[in-house]
Amino acid sequence: QLWKSSLQGLGFSGPVVGPDGTIYVGTDLGDVYALDPDTGDLEWSLKVAAKTIYGAPLIHGSFLYVGSWDRALYAVRLAP
Repeated sequence: QLWKSSLQGLGFSGPVVGPDGTIYVGTDLGDVYALDPDTGDLEWSLKVAAKTIYGAPLIHGSFLYVGSWDRALYAVRLAP
């Protein structure tokens, strides 16, 4: 085991890896976490939904897309 990262809330899906290696995961609290791939350290977190994020986030271009139990799709612009 290289590292372990403890997050607030439960993750119901697998993480997704961005083009720069950053790992993104959503939780049942509606938060998305961005983790450093080498250390597992939190790079940033953002509350994007009022309800559970069940599916894995999707990255396309410079956007991270997150679907939520509240039947909404959220788009977050990633830093260049």
